Amino acid sequence: MEGLRATPLSPIASKILLAALRSDEELANELKRALSDLRLSIDRFSKISGIPSSTIKKILKAQGGITLSTLRKILNAIESIEGAPKAPFIAVTGTKGKSTTATLIGRILELSLYT
Repeated sequence: MEGLRATPLSPIASKILLAALRSDEELANELKRALSDLRLSIDRFSKISGIPSSTIKKILKAQGGITLSTLRKILNAIESIEGAPKAPFIAVTGTKGKSTTATLIGRILELSLYT
């Protein structure tokens, strides 16, 4: 197929893919490990991946199979998370409004990928 290129997966995504090829149980264990390592809740991963949290819970319990579409979403989400900066750095300078700005930035980060 023209235009298709194989690109290496990140370490965590690679482990998830290999686990998915082995068994539902191994996928469940590897995804649990990944969520823990990345400090992500099921709900947060659901929002990032676009996979309903109920589906993620079924995967984590090794209940039923997983579709190729869902596996792609998991891998894409993990890749985007691993490619994101690990810790945000924002400097607030000036003489007026720093605490308001810092509070607003803190709230934005709470709602972002960094929480």
